[in-house]
Amino acid sequence: MSTVIFQFEYNYPYHRNKPEEKFVIDSCVDSVRDYADLHDYDYIFETERHSTSPDHYYDLTCEWIYWLKRLAKDYDNIIVMDTDVYVTEWNIPFPVDNKGYLCYSSEKEDHFLNGEQLIGIHSQMFANSGIIKLDSDTAIRLHDWFVKNRNDNYEMFTFGQKHIGGQVHVLKYLMEHPSDFNPTLPREFHWSPHRYIKTGNPVLCHLCVDQSEKYELLCTILENYT
Repeated sequence: MSTVIFQFEYNYPYHRNKPEEKFVIDSCVDSVRDYADLHDYDYIFETERHSTSPDHYYDLTCEWIYWLKRLAKDYDNIIVMDTDVYVTEWNIPFPVDNKGYLCYSSEKEDHFLNGEQLIGIHSQMFANSGIIKLDSDTAIRLHDWFVKNRNDNYEMFTFGQKHIGGQVHVLKYLMEHPSDFNPTLPREFHWSPHRYIKTGNPVLCHLCVDQSEKYELLCTILENYT
């Protein structure tokens, strides 16, 4: 089965203006590219918006969705990673045999979509998309749904913080296609150090903290896991 790791750097090269920011992105992207090479995955890195992405659309963090249909023509498995993911355990391959929208997530409290509280599996569907895997069929379904519904207005509140845009659309897609939701990605493949998750053997570290904190966090990871 063919597999690709896809990364999209939005607002390129804005997040490389400072030496520390450039170091973080270069280190993370290089580690993912080497990880792909080690496990015979193809690797694609993009900075340009897809030709079908409208200029007026404001949420570039979900620009990767526009690439899914093209990727699905060539690959059975599509792994999507943010550019602030660093590989710490090289020898363990990504679990590509799982179907659907594979991610790490858990049930959450105080999550509201358009004024209605999400409970149970629906609260779990608001998952960080920094490290996910889709089979080709799921990728096409998500792409087509997103293009059709991207202008719909959804508002998500988590602990009083407002979320709009593509990530909330992904939640809405999963609520409408629950059979695609697969939250069984092991935690070590989406370890977020800022959440104080204790794991002795992380494979992929996601630096999902404020931009000003990424450099220090990466340095800590390099000291402890490499």
